[in-house]
Amino acid sequence: MKRIIAIASIVIAAQSAWAQMDVFGNRVPKSGSHVEKSVNLPNKPNKVDENGLRQGEWARKYANGHYAYTATFKDGKPVGEMIRYDEKGNKTAVLNYINESDTCTAKLYGESQRVEAEGMYVGQDRDGQWTLYGTDGKIIGVENYKKGMLNGEQRHFHNNGQVSQIINYEMGFAQGPSVEYFSTGRVQTECNYSQGQLDGKYKVIDEVSGEIAAEGKYNKGLRTGKWKVYDSFAKEHYIVEYNELGLPVNQDEIDRRMERQMKHYEKNRDRLQDPALYQRDPEQYRP
Repeated sequence: MKRIIAIASIVIAAQSAWAQMDVFGNRVPKSGSHVEKSVNLPNKPNKVDENGLRQGEWARKYANGHYAYTATFKDGKPVGEMIRYDEKGNKTAVLNYINESDTCTAKLYGESQRVEAEGMYVGQDRDGQWTLYGTDGKIIGVENYKKGMLNGEQRHFHNNGQVSQIINYEMGFAQGPSVEYFSTGRVQTECNYSQGQLDGKYKVIDEVSGEIAAEGKYNKGLRTGKWKVYDSFAKEHYIVEYNELGLPVNQDEIDRRMERQMKHYEKNRDRLQDPALYQRDPEQYRP
């Protein structure tokens, strides 16, 4: 039953969770509660020349008095370092502009003021390779961008450093083969994408046995045709057939299979001993 529920709720997700917007309107990690204790404030900020172009040191504040950003401008363009803050005074981004161009390196900050993402912007778009970090500082993802859209190979990682997913994108859409892995390094799922939708063969692997747990095909994001689902008790497979809407057409047969598995569980549940009952006499425990 667990396997059927798992198959019914499979969702491929390759993106990290973001909670606010950066200087360019891109989603970035939510900042922590740490307040920046010292900021190099401009001596004579916010000047413009006769052409109305920003020159020199600039700063903006929120209504509550915290700085929104500090930066230096030349002929209306930011040069060198720009630092962005949220309304609580937390640093959210440090941008360093290269050779007076619109290209900058970027570090985006999250909880506890740790770097949670770093890469490069060209104009307002992410470009090239970006590295994502967990709260412990470990790499959790390496993503590639072109003109602000995911493009090329994307890799995400488990906490132990093992790859969790390899997926390819073409200008913002998942495209081609994708593989997900258990934290042990074993393959979990194999599938294929076309223009961002699951399309083609799909296979789920059992982590313990390494054998196929389910397999079938997708057509433009919908399950189609006959899928083989392997019974975790009897080690036999049965068929779930899907119509053109991606809905099972043999629901009665599926329900009978699930009922049989539940009866099997109920019949054998007394054989399953709770280890907690044997804390004082662990040698008596027999799994």
